[in-house]
Parts: sequence; structure tokens; C-alpha cells
Amino acid sequence: MTTTDRTVYMKKYRAEHQEERKAYDKQYFTIDENRERKNANVRRWAAVARSNNRQKVLDVLGDRCVCCGFRDPDFLTIDHIRRGGTEHRKITGGRMWEAVLREGCPTDKYRILCWSCNNRAGRTLDNECPCGVDCSTYV
Repeated sequence: MTTTDRTVYMKKYRAEHQEERKAYDKQYFTIDENRERKNANVRRWAAVARSNNRQKVLDVLGDRCVCCGFRDPDFLTIDHIRRGGTEHRKITGGRMWEAVLREGCPTDKYRILCWSCNNRAGRTLDNECPCGVDCSTYV
């Protein structure tokens, strides 16, 4: 069974057994131990999904800061070339990597910067980064 077939099957199953699933969840997850275990699993799955989304975006937009070349993925961020990152973050609820991936990672709207370059570029009008590279060519 392919992933697509399984997804279609699971959607159909959930729709057909919705009331049964609600009754089971209501009975089973009222027990504190089960609720905590479920919440821990949900947090773990969400962390894996965020990591996967981040890696997919980095694969498309590049795995290093376009200004200074810094490569540590833990410190790489998405930069909005035409500004508007704060508003976009509010709209997406902080799920920036997922939103960029959903848009198809357009290189004319986003670029990868390290935290330091992104912070500095966001605080200046001329997009000048602390690494000394003039980032205004990306605007």
C-alpha cells in the first residue's frame, strides 16, 4: 500500500468511524496517565514534523547564510527579502518554515540568513549585515 493509498484509506476510515473514535477518546483520554502519554507523543511528532519542514526548506533555499556562509542549521533563519517577516509570523502563528514550504520556497521572497545577519539586516534600512557584505543586492 503506497502512502497516498494509505492516506485516502485513513481519511475514509476516520469519516466512517468518527462517532466511535470520539467515544473511545472521551473514555480513554480522561485518564490522566493516558492523556499525558498522548500529549508527549503529539509533542514528539510535532517536533519531528518541524524538523522535516525546516530541512526541506533548507534543501531548496540553501544550507548556509547567503551573507557570511555560516552553516550551523540551528542558527539559520528565514529572511523576508521584501520585509514583512513580523506580520507573516503573526499570520502563520510562528510556523514560518511550514508556511514557506507550503508556498513552494520562492527564492524571490525568501533567503536563508544566520541569526546574526538576519537580526542586523532587519534593524537597518540598507540591509547591511555585520559580516560586512552589502545585502542590498538581494532586495
